[in-house]
Amino acid sequence: MDGSILLPRTHNALNDFYQLHFREAVQRGDQIPYVWPYRSFGTYVLLAYLLLPPTKSRVVRYAFYPTFAFFSYWSWKTMIETKSASMAIGYLIGIANSWAALWIASRTIFTDYRTATRIERQSHYPAQKATVVRQDVSNLSPQTRDAFERRRVGGRSKREDTTTSSSPHSSSQTRDGSYYWQTLPSRFSERLDFIIDLLCSMRGPGWAHQARSIPGPPEYIASQLKPHPLSTKSVVREYKDRQSLLRANMIRILKFQIYLDIIKTLMTYDPYFLGFVEPTPPAPTFFPALIRDSPVLTKSYRLVLALFATRIALGMIFCLSPIFFSGVLGPKVIGLRAESWYYSDFGGDWQYLLSHGIAGWWGAWWHQMFRLGFEAPSKWACEKLGLPQRSVSGKTATLLIVFACSGIVHAFGSMNMYPETKPWSGPFLFFMLQAVGVLLESVLTYGLKTTGITQRTPQTIKKIVMVIWLATWIYYTGPVLIDDFSRGGVWLFEPIPFSILKMLGFGEENDHWWRWRARNIFWYSGGTWWKSGIAL
Repeated sequence: MDGSILLPRTHNALNDFYQLHFREAVQRGDQIPYVWPYRSFGTYVLLAYLLLPPTKSRVVRYAFYPTFAFFSYWSWKTMIETKSASMAIGYLIGIANSWAALWIASRTIFTDYRTATRIERQSHYPAQKATVVRQDVSNLSPQTRDAFERRRVGGRSKREDTTTSSSPHSSSQTRDGSYYWQTLPSRFSERLDFIIDLLCSMRGPGWAHQARSIPGPPEYIASQLKPHPLSTKSVVREYKDRQSLLRANMIRILKFQIYLDIIKTLMTYDPYFLGFVEPTPPAPTFFPALIRDSPVLTKSYRLVLALFATRIALGMIFCLSPIFFSGVLGPKVIGLRAESWYYSDFGGDWQYLLSHGIAGWWGAWWHQMFRLGFEAPSKWACEKLGLPQRSVSGKTATLLIVFACSGIVHAFGSMNMYPETKPWSGPFLFFMLQAVGVLLESVLTYGLKTTGITQRTPQTIKKIVMVIWLATWIYYTGPVLIDDFSRGGVWLFEPIPFSILKMLGFGEENDHWWRWRARNIFWYSGGTWWKSGIAL
């Protein structure tokens, strides 16, 4: 956008300006909106391939690579060609397309989806005892083979026979008990459910490849599975029944609604959150002079507000999943996938920050939704390079690759916002700095431990030092990301449908209490019928 254009200085006027400017650019042919369903064509082609019946045909197997190449090309084409009048939707377009390419690669290239296994429940108990045979695991990926062949028993590893069908692609197995490991089914209806579950379960609950940061299945399920699922190092809260799961998430959504109402109202009064980043504007006038006259306090206030806005908004989105799938659909519709243990919390307790600092921030406290997708390429790279994952070189390579993947995904999100942003010196640089921070923290922690300082320091002092260290690091690196969010207009997005504070008169003049408007959604005629559709 032309930097010489004088932008409005209020929240509603700025939103209206971007909407009008974008519509005019579309009419002139200078901008192309994201159009559904045309822009999802690559996904349809890939899904059609993944739903092919299990086969040993090399032609079919090798056909995956051009299929994935086309899917990646279509995702790239969508990201570089399209924009949205809604800054949040534009950001989502970049995030979703880049993440989808990485996630599909993690399930198909870095690990083979044909060897994936998940927990399933028998529809009916068997009339007679099943025949126990050993599964041929020689062709499975190392990750899946480990999940099949090992279980933890008092810290030791134990191999055991796998009671499953002789073919890694059989559709079902008969068991004494109600739970079993299911591989890629041959029946289409079961295979459709299997593939959709595989692609949508980003943390992998109920799968052999599930993230180690979430709890595994309850013991009453695990005890019926052979091999026994691997133990996990859960950092998030789990729920024992659907009633407690739904109650907790409903209460959380109500609290998040209140928090976001307050945060969004505060942002309305601050030009920084409207996108006026350079030069840095002063703090809102309702703050005391002590804060307005202090660049440190002003910067800290904005960082804290942006941090909580991001985490709470994401938390509200993640709370919708258990409410819909476990509460609305329930076991009668989606069976096992509606059980409470599938839906552990999206992030860990804040106390991880006191003991683990930056590593605790990203490894436990922050949401863990992208963890499997970011870890898959790092594990694959370490295997190809011959680096043991638990070695110093392996851990360093894993850390750098994981944060680089995160930086790239968020950079594409920044790139797709309508106003001008700095994707590579913003989001990408921010996440690479977090990798540096974790490495530096590890070196310092190891050095203090080897010198004996850690052992002689009281726990309270260690926690205080860790909080100061973490706050300092975020203070100096956080603006790299938050400034880019502001430039792109992320904070103009309305995350909640209604505002009690706006109803009470807080906010701009003539602000309405209902915050969602479909002004950025319209019908787009692209010249041909397949390029026409709903523009977002």
